[in-house]
Amino acid sequence: MEKKEMKLSALIETMRGIASEGNRFVVGDSFHDVVRISREVEEIEDADIEDEYKEGEWFWCLRKNGTALGSFKSTVDAFEAEYPNEAVAAYKIQYKNRRFSIVRVKEFGNEFFD
Repeated sequence: MEKKEMKLSALIETMRGIASEGNRFVVGDSFHDVVRISREVEEIEDADIEDEYKEGEWFWCLRKNGTALGSFKSTVDAFEAEYPNEAVAAYKIQYKNRRFSIVRVKEFGNEFFD
């Protein structure tokens, strides 16, 4: 799964769609993840740097009962180690040129509901 050139509203819709496959904890956590990404993008856009350098990257991990959001790829490995029986999937979210992309980078072999 990969989507590119999205505005924030399309990213939110995509993340909510993915999270809706899980339970209320996953949906609730994903709301907080969207808020965090939105705030960080505001900071990126407000930064006094050239537009070509205004970019961000996050790793969004989903498990049976929640999510995790980190700024480094190591987030995925740490998440898998902490939740080996619950981890479902990990996605990389990028922000560049005022557009978002999201791509699944890992499936952990678990399902939301067994």
